[in-house]
Amino acid sequence: MSDKAVEFIITECGDNKIINFKMVRDNIKRCDVEDFLNDYLKLVTEYKDKNMKFYGLWDVKITNVLPPTYIKIITDFMPKIRQLGADTTLGNAIVFKSGTVRTLLNKYIAQYKFEIEFIKFVKTSQEGEEFIKKIATI
Repeated sequence: MSDKAVEFIITECGDNKIINFKMVRDNIKRCDVEDFLNDYLKLVTEYKDKNMKFYGLWDVKITNVLPPTYIKIITDFMPKIRQLGADTTLGNAIVFKSGTVRTLLNKYIAQYKFEIEFIKFVKTSQEGEEFIKKIATI
């Protein structure tokens, strides 16, 4: 059994993959955030090199667990993965338990004209899976 804080659970979705980024423990340390980001960078680089694409299901409790200094680590890392993620990702469902947060984030996506049909903030992993399966048929 791995001691990683976030597991990458990969399943088939037609010719593509669904990667469920699932937080498996709440006691997150700085090195866990850095390990996750490096593992994600490695994964999306491999997918880009192999011309593979995936749907992301993010069940990582970002606002519930991570202190602001860890969020800064993530935002500082984003330039390294932004384009790779855009080149390899077909869509994302991001789990947020808070209805207020989901509503605000979904409005933000619409306001700034992101491709709203390919990203959604959802309440549960099951809702995220349904969303991904729906967009996989588009």
